[in-house]
Amino acid sequence: MAFGSFELICNRAYIPLCQLVGPYDGSTIFGQGIIARCFPRTIIIANTMIFSVGNLFLHLGGLVLIGIAIYNVYGKYTAVGRREMLDLFYLFFFLEVWSLITDAGVSPVVSASYPYFVAIQCGLSSAVVLQLLCTSLLFYQLWEDGNTASVWALRISSTIWGLVTFVIAILTFQGGKSGWPSLLNPTNTVALMIVLYVVNAVFMFFYAVFSFYLCAFTLKNWWAFGTYALSLFTFVSGQLLMYAFGFLICNSVRHYIDGVFFGTACNLFAFLMIYRAYDTITAEDLEFTVSLRDDPFADESEPEDLDEYSSFSNYKFVEPN
Repeated sequence: MAFGSFELICNRAYIPLCQLVGPYDGSTIFGQGIIARCFPRTIIIANTMIFSVGNLFLHLGGLVLIGIAIYNVYGKYTAVGRREMLDLFYLFFFLEVWSLITDAGVSPVVSASYPYFVAIQCGLSSAVVLQLLCTSLLFYQLWEDGNTASVWALRISSTIWGLVTFVIAILTFQGGKSGWPSLLNPTNTVALMIVLYVVNAVFMFFYAVFSFYLCAFTLKNWWAFGTYALSLFTFVSGQLLMYAFGFLICNSVRHYIDGVFFGTACNLFAFLMIYRAYDTITAEDLEFTVSLRDDPFADESEPEDLDEYSSFSNYKFVEPN
């Protein structure tokens, strides 16, 4: 199997782009793409066919959880990297919305709009990964976080990388059809494989390295270190369940769910652990709850019983001369 082929991935996992890559020889039920050996059942509601029902509920629940995380991060007014983290969670929220649309089959596979929906999903995935990498560098103080220049620099960088992925994806899906350039086409997917899996995997690797080094050697926060470790373990487990054991899972439960269901659940949990680690690191940044009892500058000789000061009878007034 040549490098850049999605055949192995698509045979084991029912992901949206698989219907847009591979041979267009009419050998599949859609006449195009690569169909997984096992995929979840579909249901019909109001004459509408809905795919991957399990993923649909996961995405709906994920939108609620990410919304709660956004609300909590928004309230951290003094936290380091607050605006950058908000942009990250907004991007992931939009990715969840778009994944819900593509996984549920809102746009039919054979429709003209389907390649654009999948290409946008690919672009959002790349933008999230680059934004994630950039947020891991905030605590190293390589630049001033929160100012307009740095925030927009990260936004533009993530947008450019997302657009690069989107352009390569749509050229791959539409290449050789209706006058589109044929340098990239559904059977030549090397460029798409590189930007979507290889480069993004490198970004994720450096994100993990920077995060673990920060917690272990700079902040020495072992709670955050453990949270990041749990996030990484969950993410890797999700990828294994989706791509390595997806076929076994799907057959074992009689097509009700597949490996993509567990991959989606693990990705969501891993992202929530990233929020939890950020919340742990920035817990001491909040300065609005101040207790006078814990004031280090308080006079320890002050009497604990203040009843003697409750009336003016204990004060002596001296009339001026």
